[in-house]
Amino acid sequence: MSESTQPAGTAPVPAPSPEPPPSRTPPVQPPDAPASSRTEPFAAAPGLPDALAALLAAESVHAARWYPVLRALAEEWRTVGELVRASALSRRGVERLLDALGGELEHDGERVRIRPAAAGRYLGLPAEWAGDPARLSPERHAAELAELERLVAGAPPPLRRLDHVAATPETALRRALLLAGRYELAGAHLLCVGDHDLTSLAATLLHPGLSASVVDVDDRVLGYIESSAARLGLPVRCYYADLRHRLPQALAGGADLAFTDPPYTREGVELFVRRALGGLRDARQRPVLLAYGASEATPGLVQPVQETLARLGLVTEAIWPDFNRYDGAEAIGAASDLYLLRGTLRWRPAQGRRGAGPAECAPSRIYTHGPQSLEAPGGDGAAPAPSRSATREAVGDWLAEAAAARGGRRVPLVDWTAPPAARGGAAAVDLLDAAPGALPRALLTAGADTVYAFVPDDAHELRRRPAQRRLAALLDPWFTLRILRGTPTPRLAVVAAHRVPPDSPERALLARCAQAPFAPLGSALREALIAVEAEQGRTVSKREARLRVAAAAPWLSGHALADLPAHRLSRLPSVAEELLDGR
Repeated sequence: MSESTQPAGTAPVPAPSPEPPPSRTPPVQPPDAPASSRTEPFAAAPGLPDALAALLAAESVHAARWYPVLRALAEEWRTVGELVRASALSRRGVERLLDALGGELEHDGERVRIRPAAAGRYLGLPAEWAGDPARLSPERHAAELAELERLVAGAPPPLRRLDHVAATPETALRRALLLAGRYELAGAHLLCVGDHDLTSLAATLLHPGLSASVVDVDDRVLGYIESSAARLGLPVRCYYADLRHRLPQALAGGADLAFTDPPYTREGVELFVRRALGGLRDARQRPVLLAYGASEATPGLVQPVQETLARLGLVTEAIWPDFNRYDGAEAIGAASDLYLLRGTLRWRPAQGRRGAGPAECAPSRIYTHGPQSLEAPGGDGAAPAPSRSATREAVGDWLAEAAAARGGRRVPLVDWTAPPAARGGAAAVDLLDAAPGALPRALLTAGADTVYAFVPDDAHELRRRPAQRRLAALLDPWFTLRILRGTPTPRLAVVAAHRVPPDSPERALLARCAQAPFAPLGSALREALIAVEAEQGRTVSKREARLRVAAAAPWLSGHALADLPAHRLSRLPSVAEELLDGR
């Protein structure tokens, strides 16, 4: 159901008393203007009545709905009915707000206002709630738009296999403005589930009090976002994850609102929305904004998606047609709708291995193009699964038959990339349909000493010698690699990874971290540092270890080895050297 424009407020009622108006009257800002001077939520402002602060804090990002009411009460006398009509809030909601104001109010019959002596703290709040895109004013943000144009122009090119289509800079700006107009963003945290469109950068660029996390399967995008955020001084953190398996534990239950522009299949929408909900502090209170579209000729594609959202226990509070515009995607008119979703009491988070949903909720085919598309053939589409007598485990569906033939154990890929048991020995891993970046992560999370990874022969890590050298350098602290292209068929390749015994304190430190790839990496590094130094006959206290890790890798907090983007993973050897040089 589309959201209607709010009615305008009624004419002001003159106050009967001769008291002068409050002395501070700031200029009226446009409703979508970011509160650039405020980095903490208004609920934390000093001097607020305790009941009001508690009410606004409980409303979280939705507290912005109440701000125009507070401003109106600070400006002039109002009746409850006038406040309801001007704000579109329920009468019970307005009465709750008045009760929370308590002694801040004074009454004149049915009219009420905030005492002039206390009105000043409320006059800086927005005069209107810009909860509708029709009220956005992107033309007022030329400098931000120019920066977004530079960012979009420099972004990594789209990957067809991931259904990437770049949103326009204007779309990124309008998304950020809508967030600002509709929600309290000061002190809030935004989760972007996939972010090829750079929504995280747009939102934090406009709102200094907002922080953001990005989870994506494309290391290029993660590296670009983090480098751009560092250049602009924006609080954005990036995590690698194949969302078909899980959301990184650090992101579970930590966001105040979420945004996602997923693959436009029913399976893709359900998966990305599930992960977004898993990242919210309370999915029954906090919003998910979803970009999704189909052409005007295929409404039948939209119906199952909307049915899926309802089955998840979500209510669609608004749908804004053609809100998102793209450079491409002409099959759907180069546009998609923006859905505003909110959980209900029917929503129940799935109980997964890492708190972000089980594998049964995540089909492997979610895209419209590439090896993970709904129409792609299984396995390599041609060859029987190979047999390697040395392997005791076969990871992935394609290798299950070979594992059974030799008495081995078949392991789903989602289990292989979960916290491992002490397996040892050798294993074969089917990565033919895996996401980009899966190869190094499958090896890093392996408990086996030798891993044979089967990948497409044209995998981007193998296409050229420089890419192969980068892969070998990335995994050098833990494995030596042998790459066999065109094996066992012309369309396949085998990456044979052999775990190397640590031959230096630095390698020993990183080897210990790899024993717990899903544990907080800061903690793993501190414990490894203490142990490695003890092996060298030196004693390091927990406090000293904590200080040394914080100095060597200030970006590390909240990460696990398994979710580090490639550009961060490549820095670990230098971090290990700095840690051990700090003695």
